[in-house]
Amino acid sequence: MEGRWSDSVTSESGYVARYVNGTLAVIEEQMTFTDGMRSSRAYFYDDRVALTRIVDDRRLMAASGNSTPTMLHARLNVYLSGHTVDSAIKTVDLGAKPVQPYDIENLRRHEREIFARVAKTLVAP
Repeated sequence: MEGRWSDSVTSESGYVARYVNGTLAVIEEQMTFTDGMRSSRAYFYDDRVALTRIVDDRRLMAASGNSTPTMLHARLNVYLSGHTVDSAIKTVDLGAKPVQPYDIENLRRHEREIFARVAKTLVAP
């Protein structure tokens, strides 16, 4: 199942829902932000369609002071059990960075937006 989503202000995305034995297993998303930056996200679900993992991969343009902007690669892996975060790992250009509560909440809020748009089960034709 494919779809599109936009908040009409900061980003728009295309997503694909994938199913295993007729049950939602993963939603893969490609986001484009108004500044042209991109993010790839994947939301993984267990056989009860409960969110178990979020992976956010993005390229960011960073500038500091008068330096030339640099392209950075940021990756955030979040592992969940129900509403509890089991672990979260954030790297920027392969260096570990602290995960902030808003990092996870932003991903979870967006996942709920996309999740509400897809079928939880899929019956083959």
